[in-house]
Parts: sequence; structure tokens; C-alpha cells
Amino acid sequence: ATYVQTHRDPVQISASISTMLAYATRMNLKAGCGTDMARHWSGMTEDMLRSSIVDRPHFPKGQVIDVHFDQFMSDMKGTVQQILEHAGHEYTVETEGRIDAFLADNPPGKHGKIDYRAAMSSLGIDAEERRRTLSFYTKHFGIEEDFQ
Repeated sequence: ATYVQTHRDPVQISASISTMLAYATRMNLKAGCGTDMARHWSGMTEDMLRSSIVDRPHFPKGQVIDVHFDQFMSDMKGTVQQILEHAGHEYTVETEGRIDAFLADNPPGKHGKIDYRAAMSSLGIDAEERRRTLSFYTKHFGIEEDFQ
């Protein structure tokens, strides 16, 4: 098995998870729960990112590949090819055709874009506090800050 760990600005990760789950919670529970849920998942994101560093030595080295989000976004097909080759899978003309079809049908932003900074603010999450708190992950994996 191959474990692919994707890396992104951890503030962006925290914003994405917290916002998604808070919005989902708002649809099902009483008013105000979304804010509590966002804060909870903001903290859970920190726990998961710390665990990804602590647990890394338990994976066989040849079975882990790190993929930075910006690398993937700038060359999606090339990144998928790199992952498949790392995992020992053949990259064929058929594979390339399927990737091309998927990318054509699913361009970035197909379903819109969320203003995560505004969403975090409305949920009571301080992006700069998250930046400071999650800097351990950014430094460990050499991740560029790209939270917008």
C-alpha cells in the first residue's frame, strides 16, 4: 500500500474543515452550534496535524509520498502520474485519458469558491492565532503560507 499525504497551508486546512462542518451543523441543529462545531474542529485539525508528524516514523519509508497542494494544483496530471509510479502502478495511455476526462469535467472552482477568511471570522476563529498555533506543521513539511 502507498500512503499519500497531502500538505497545504494548515490555516487553509483548518478553515476548510471548520467551515464545512459548521455549515453542515447549522442545517441540522439549533442556532449557535455552528460556531461551537467550528471551534471544535479547528482544534481537532491541530491534533490531526500533530499526529501526522508523530506517526510518520511508523510507516515504511518506501510507502509514503508527500504531495504539496500547490504542486498538485499547478500540475495535477503530473502529480497523479508521480503518485501512481511511486505506488508501482503503470501509467498508461488509458490512465492518462481518464485523468484528462476527469480534469475536464471537474475544473477547479466548478462548484464555486468559499471566502474562508470571512467564514472563519463569522465563526469566531482567529486566522492569525491559527497561523501561530499551526506553524509547527508548516515548518516541519516546508509548506508555503497561502491562506486567503
